[in-house]
Amino acid sequence: MIKESLIKASISALLTFIIYQFYNVEFIRATIEDAAFDTTSWFALSKTSTDTNQSNVFILMLDDKYLNSKKLLDDNNETNYGYILPREYLAEIISNLDLLVEDIDEENYPSALFLDYDLSYLSDPHNKTASAGDIELLEVLKHPRPYIIYLPITSNYNYIYYSADKEIQKLIDIGKIKFISVGLTSASDNVSRRYYPYELYRDRENKEQKFMNVAIELYVDQNHLKKNIFDTFSQTGSALVENRIIFKDFNVLEDTNDYTTYQSNWKKLSAMSANYPLDTIYEDDLKNAVFFVGAAHSASDDTFEIDAYSRQVSGIEMHANALMTLNYLQGKLKRLPLYISSLIVFFVILFVDLMLSLLYEKLMQLKESIQSQKVKKCMTFFIHDEKDDFHEMWLVVISLGIMFLISYNLLLSTQHYWFNWMIPALMYPPYLVLMGFKKFIK
Repeated sequence: MIKESLIKASISALLTFIIYQFYNVEFIRATIEDAAFDTTSWFALSKTSTDTNQSNVFILMLDDKYLNSKKLLDDNNETNYGYILPREYLAEIISNLDLLVEDIDEENYPSALFLDYDLSYLSDPHNKTASAGDIELLEVLKHPRPYIIYLPITSNYNYIYYSADKEIQKLIDIGKIKFISVGLTSASDNVSRRYYPYELYRDRENKEQKFMNVAIELYVDQNHLKKNIFDTFSQTGSALVENRIIFKDFNVLEDTNDYTTYQSNWKKLSAMSANYPLDTIYEDDLKNAVFFVGAAHSASDDTFEIDAYSRQVSGIEMHANALMTLNYLQGKLKRLPLYISSLIVFFVILFVDLMLSLLYEKLMQLKESIQSQKVKKCMTFFIHDEKDDFHEMWLVVISLGIMFLISYNLLLSTQHYWFNWMIPALMYPPYLVLMGFKKFIK
């Protein structure tokens, strides 16, 4: 009995070693690695309320109610402004935040605003002539303000980054306007679970430069960290683990004809229609706050499927959850060291297999003592007459359950380690081979 349990535990520990080395192979990534994290995130992490102990993050969503308030939706709920949102509306949102800041104490100033809109080209289809909206946004960006504005760079074109305006270039040089990347990954299953730490574009001197992801840049700035932390984030390989995003559910707080407000299960993250009256936000909640601005309307194509359970969120929500994840984890997600993972798998399998062997004898005695044939028939479904069949049915299932609890608690611990609890699922095929070989010998 002990010998068989040791063999099964050793096979599982070996599989742990293999998965740890080749977790980025597509088969393992899709069926074991991401599937395990998706399940943990959906069933446990997304439902629990979590405080990151950082400043508040507010998402200003350009949703259907905002677009309706600006008469930018027609009767069929389709946008009536073409491919590019007229940039005067983005300028207006920034101006509204500026007006809010004028009326609050300096100690309660927000720290940043991130505008998640592509600014690669002018509104002119030929990228030659700036529209009134393009110019208005450029002028608003030049206004003095106590917070930093983060703008995305998505190509080697950006009409603000490469602007000839000296005031704009000065603000970029002193860090009052920062350019960041917004790349989000998409796996072969078309699911986006993580972000690219940086993307490479040409700077103003036409040299290749790393533009860090907005979540990492904000995390570093919020926590006053040294810039060399950028070099610790991987673009490939371990990025499958360390750049994962923990998504929390949003709950509707208020739903009126004019706007909707939401509260995330991240306690410091809330969202609202971009036309929400900002002066109703408590002043103390604005201290060092970060504002995210992005599309969340029904006609937007900036939406992402985030797990195997068909949950979808807008791009701006992706970035906000990425920032909250970094603050919660205090950096990137760390894999549990190999030797600890192997020991966990080994001892869980060994324990469960031994317990099943002991339990089987007791259950068979109980089954024999029951007189009712209906009850016996029902028990046979769960307790097979053959001991190997009984083990085959319950060993992997119970082991998965125990490892899920271990993984979940490790993720919630102060170190926030990720342990892949689905490793026993890969044990099932070799386990069947082992049992088949045993039966053949008999």
